[in-house]
Amino acid sequence: MATMHAYHVSSAKDDFPDVWRVNEALLKASPHLLAVSTYGASYDKVDVPACPRSGVCVFNQTGSNARAVAEHTLGMTIGQHNFDWAVGISSLRLGPSGHS
Repeated sequence: MATMHAYHVSSAKDDFPDVWRVNEALLKASPHLLAVSTYGASYDKVDVPACPRSGVCVFNQTGSNARAVAEHTLGMTIGQHNFDWAVGISSLRLGPSGHS
């Protein structure tokens, strides 16, 4: 960690142990760190005010897994219709109300 320049961390609260949180201790142990990146909808694992004090830029990459989420949603939609592609695609076009 002493030589890293960038750190990418999950935004999920329970994704990994607290020892990997971005806090004063991690920042002091990483003197070459330039940037902290999170994915997801929050900065729950990052002490945001501490980062600029250490000269570290913080940014968020929300949507970096958007394609995977879309593919999963399509697969689940089709799967709910017993793998009947015609019904699955039709339900996507019609939406939850059942009509366009």
